[in-house]
Amino acid sequence: MTKMTKMKNPAFCRYFCSILSFSSFLLISFLFLFPFVSRAASITVTPAVVDTKGLPRDIIKQSLQILNPSNQKQEIYIFVNNVSTQEGRQDFTDPAKADYSSSLANWLDITRGVIDLMPGQSVNIDYKISINLTAKPGMYHAIISFATGSTREDAQNNLAGGASVMVNAEVLEDARIEAQLKGFSASKDYFTSMPVRFRYNIENIGNRGVEPTGEIIVYNRRGQEIDSITLSSAGQVILPGQAANFEAQWQKPRLLGKYKAVLALKYGTNQASGLNDTVYFWVLPWPAVLLVFLILIALLALSVFLRRLAHQSRLEELAEFSKKAASSSQVKIIVGQPPQQVQPRPKRIV
Repeated sequence: MTKMTKMKNPAFCRYFCSILSFSSFLLISFLFLFPFVSRAASITVTPAVVDTKGLPRDIIKQSLQILNPSNQKQEIYIFVNNVSTQEGRQDFTDPAKADYSSSLANWLDITRGVIDLMPGQSVNIDYKISINLTAKPGMYHAIISFATGSTREDAQNNLAGGASVMVNAEVLEDARIEAQLKGFSASKDYFTSMPVRFRYNIENIGNRGVEPTGEIIVYNRRGQEIDSITLSSAGQVILPGQAANFEAQWQKPRLLGKYKAVLALKYGTNQASGLNDTVYFWVLPWPAVLLVFLILIALLALSVFLRRLAHQSRLEELAEFSKKAASSSQVKIIVGQPPQQVQPRPKRIV
């Protein structure tokens, strides 16, 4: 069969037309989709995944590289979205409406302007993650997407299939358990009756609640421990930035003298942190004070009596000594007659 015969055959014509139509469709489809295929694969970004961790307030600095391996200039725009493991990708939240405590996309600071790359050119982009002050411990995810287009709106329409970087950030628990003792004292320096009252003030300067417990140990003047008082916050938790006052009472019979009280408090995980202070006080009960006062008066009276007695004894001794001295003298004194005066002799005139 000659070629002309084949071309005149209706079945052959239909077969040939079908092949020609299918080839034309493939050609047109390729020409139509080629710009999008080449555009989607026109840039590469490294690394593809970033894993980092930090505490609230931390600023983590990172960088990535964008490469244009194509033979044409590319205009690149960057988009950032939160990613939820339950809900998938989420739209980037407007900073005015975002929940900064849980939005990694809002913590991520990267340029949003257009990046122009010539064929074969690469550029390093620095960015930072500023973990929010109120962020709760846990894992947070975001995706940095890169798309090409003449405008940002055009690039946003080309996000599907574009290059991207997955960012996984773990917020560590910033548990700072810290407290300070603002004061520890007895209500008075001298106690004439029981009980002895102690006061202490604790301030929480950490970021977690504290519940201090401990004891007050009492020592006598010889340094011997004579008693202790168990201290408890009674379930009162001191919140961060707050202070609380506590009181304790101590009562023990037959006390007299100077004593020392040592405050020993513990708080925190496994009660590992401690607060300590010391105060001195006197216990002088009224009966003892009255007895001491009476003894002092008696001693004072006895001292006055003894001094007067000694003075009288000395006077008597002086009088006795004077009598003895007068009896031993040779000079005679006639009682009741005044002593005769000696008349001077008259002078003779020659």
